Amino acid sequence: PNHIGPKKLIKDNQLLGMHVHYSDKIGEDRLATAYYVYKKYTGTSLCIDTGTFTTIDLVSTYGLEGGYILPGLKSLQECYAKGDLLSLPPLNPFNTESIPQSTEEAINSGVLLSYLSPIKELIQEISPDNIIITGGNANILYGALRTCTYKNISVSKNLIHYGLNLIVQEYIL
Repeated sequence: PNHIGPKKLIKDNQLLGMHVHYSDKIGEDRLATAYYVYKKYTGTSLCIDTGTFTTIDLVSTYGLEGGYILPGLKSLQECYAKGDLLSLPPLNPFNTESIPQSTEEAINSGVLLSYLSPIKELIQEISPDNIIITGGNANILYGALRTCTYKNISVSKNLIHYGLNLIVQEYIL
């Protein structure tokens, strides 16, 4: 198909002035969101997209430094479907106040703990100035992280659209 996506605009490992330190296999969505974050936020930022997979990209004043791809919430939850007698409960907000006391609570807590632990570990290790969350499970992740002492954490449901719009504006102008 004839279309111009962010990947086609990369020249000398740069997307409209943003350095891209990643292989050419990076998704168009990740490039668009990283570009928006690069242009609109100062300092070091983590862009977390919570869809089928959870991508965590590090964006600095130099550009897209790289990132991680983790299983999404639904993928983690579906692991439990492999158990013969287990049914999948709906995901509920994470409760750290008490130890689970039913199979449903244990599965729910196990899924959310498996999901949140690597994300929190990366945030602690990188210590970004900004955390921008987008994607279908953004509100769940934001709800779990907002109680932590992270600075400048926000949700932007339409981040990919903002990124694509900004790329089009800057490419055409």
